[in-house]
Amino acid sequence: MPSSRQEQLNLWMQITIINGLGWVFSVLIVSWLAKNLDRYLGSTYPTASIETVTRSVLWLLVGCFAGYTLGVFQIATPVMHNFRSKRWPLTAMLGMGLAYSSYAYLVVSQTQLNSLVFSLTFGVLLGGLVGWLQWLILRQHSSRAIWWIPINVIIWILGFISIFEISLGSLRAVSLIAASAITGATFLWLLRQPAPLKDAGI
Repeated sequence: MPSSRQEQLNLWMQITIINGLGWVFSVLIVSWLAKNLDRYLGSTYPTASIETVTRSVLWLLVGCFAGYTLGVFQIATPVMHNFRSKRWPLTAMLGMGLAYSSYAYLVVSQTQLNSLVFSLTFGVLLGGLVGWLQWLILRQHSSRAIWWIPINVIIWILGFISIFEISLGSLRAVSLIAASAITGATFLWLLRQPAPLKDAGI
């Protein structure tokens, strides 16, 4: 870990930028796939139930792809180089896959949630789930890894707001930047408090 304040600031900025790019690419992936897949999800299906299931499955795949991309960007940050893990991208993939599949089901079945309510609800549920899965990795490297779970809830709420809360306009970028900045600051804080040597390693 870097010792000087300037080195820590530089590393934090790198992590923030890389995580921000991960969120941006995830959003772009979702937008592009949604635009190109939507024509296959119209009224051509024989029943509403089949359309609902089909749309949910396709959005599940879209969410998984976007989530895996985000996870790859997270693990690519310099601070993560000491504990690369193939499991890390899978945690984000699971979270976004479930979120997008659920959101698609709600939309098609005409039981839509307000976008802010959705962001808060799924941010808590999936942020907690993903945070717990990532805690299983982080606890082997930090004695304070448990804090990653509640902080991850905040990160996912901000991330979902930046994706779904269209009414905020350009302010959505603020949520994305905040999520990235919090991610970077948390990683640095956790890794400055290493786990006991006997628990180190993946």
